[in-house]
Amino acid sequence: MTLSGEMKLEIIKRYYSNDKSPTKTRRFLQKLYPKVKELRNLNAKTIYRLVKKFETDFSLLPRRPTGRPKSVVVDKNIEKIKRSLEENSKRSVRDLSRQTNLSSSTVWRILKMLKNKEENV
Repeated sequence: MTLSGEMKLEIIKRYYSNDKSPTKTRRFLQKLYPKVKELRNLNAKTIYRLVKKFETDFSLLPRRPTGRPKSVVVDKNIEKIKRSLEENSKRSVRDLSRQTNLSSSTVWRILKMLKNKEENV
């Protein structure tokens, strides 16, 4: 079940205006929006989860992922590796990593990906 941002906000508003009762909230919303399919399967657990998220994060937006972003294998870096290989296909991973300012593990990962693409063509 995917609820829009507006619908999530409406659920939060109605939860607090209906004495913090998920059952009253669900019934009220189902009467108010009879054509919205997502509200037919709305249960107390979903309402509680939305309210808890709102109370802890002060937002209904999804959290940003934690940790280091996986943005190293992007089209720009793939093109760098391809161009370097077109110049000299006998280059080592170490040479490619020095030339492109990418780590050797990233270069290795891109080379593996390119090899798999060539084999599947």
